[in-house]
Amino acid sequence: MRMFVRRQDQPHERASSRSAPSHAASCGPVHYSAPLLHLQRTIGNRAVHRMLETGAVAHDTRATHAAAVLRLNGRPTVQRQPDPDPRTLKTPSLETIPKKEEGGEKPSTSVNAPCKLPSDGGALPCTPKGLSIDEFLKKGPPSNALGVTRYGPQDFPPPELVTKEIRTGKDKAFVIQKTKAVQISCESFFVKADDMKTMSRTSTLDPNDPKQREGAEQCHGQYAEDVRILPGGEKRLAAAEQEHGQDYRYAFDISLGCYADVVNDFAKKKTKFPSHEAAVDAVTKRVGLAPDAWVQRYMDLLDKSKLRDTNGWHTAVKSVPLQLDPQAHPCHSSFPNEIGRRSYPEVGKHPSSEIIT
Repeated sequence: MRMFVRRQDQPHERASSRSAPSHAASCGPVHYSAPLLHLQRTIGNRAVHRMLETGAVAHDTRATHAAAVLRLNGRPTVQRQPDPDPRTLKTPSLETIPKKEEGGEKPSTSVNAPCKLPSDGGALPCTPKGLSIDEFLKKGPPSNALGVTRYGPQDFPPPELVTKEIRTGKDKAFVIQKTKAVQISCESFFVKADDMKTMSRTSTLDPNDPKQREGAEQCHGQYAEDVRILPGGEKRLAAAEQEHGQDYRYAFDISLGCYADVVNDFAKKKTKFPSHEAAVDAVTKRVGLAPDAWVQRYMDLLDKSKLRDTNGWHTAVKSVPLQLDPQAHPCHSSFPNEIGRRSYPEVGKHPSSEIIT
């Protein structure tokens, strides 16, 4: 529910990579979208400059979102193999995404969007699950969280822009092959209601509040409080974590899902191009972003779900005024904070389209 930071240098387990699809017999080689260095040698500096202007170079976002997002240790990217070998071609690693130069432009949101969003919103990558207090604590959530939605280190197949040479010689022609896009996997859970039991959580003291200034200085800006989840509060916690899942789905729909749809539209129409580079250029023009930057764009959009926490939309309103006992328990709230149906007034008021842009 709140924002927390997880270091990116922590050890993690990696999921298995996807095997490369086998190549069917064709009239010519199969080509893959190329990184910048290869493009400089093949299509010249002008095309590379155009890719940079559309945000083709990805950047490294180091902020993490443990309540809504547990960042990956790396990110996938589309790689080029000039003469791909079916035995060695693999799904790119989550640790090969290039960094974005400072001052790089972000892709603009076009009025005429290249893709239509699913009318039903589409399936969420994860569904919030209610856990008992003990089960919740075993998951190792941040000390001030009552709900968590996160994704961990993993490999997943990004959409690819692959062309096939169907005609050689003077009238050489290439067509785009079909591709697919999948959402990143995540988990989502929250604390279930328990009228008889409380759990200790950590909250922040505001040094600018005259009533909290003394406690903030004495307790180093934090205090502990007992929290009790009521049935109405359980429903609000579930709704809050659901919003993060909806954000993830929306981020996918306007990035990887959209890019795959555009590629498949060209493939379905069997549009012919004079070269692989011309096909890359056509797709880039349609979606407004070069293939090398597609996955980075998806990751950047996922990050924006944390705005629900940093904006305070997922921070519970206190059920009673804060009161610290400077004598007996100087850094512990004197009264429990009860989470009920009115604890999260901002939940349900901010659609994904408001923050995932």
